[in-house]
Amino acid sequence: MSLKKSPFFELRSGSVDTLLFTVKTTDLDALRAELVKRFEATPEFFADDVVAIDVRRLADGERVALADIRQMLNDVRMRPVGVVASAT
Repeated sequence: MSLKKSPFFELRSGSVDTLLFTVKTTDLDALRAELVKRFEATPEFFADDVVAIDVRRLADGERVALADIRQMLNDVRMRPVGVVASAT
């Protein structure tokens, strides 16, 4: 069997048009409060928009719980589909 083909999956180039949700803090409580404040006045504005969670603005060594951020975004009706990070 060729190493280039698999009957189980295929990798292809493509592009996905998303908004970037850029995380600038590891303080999830502050992040949640800002999300609620921003979206409570216009809850439909980004409803069902697809977003990628961008963690490139965090300092080296800083970590965030992506599952918690995903849930926060779901709570304001955004749909996270991936993560953008710097290669280290």
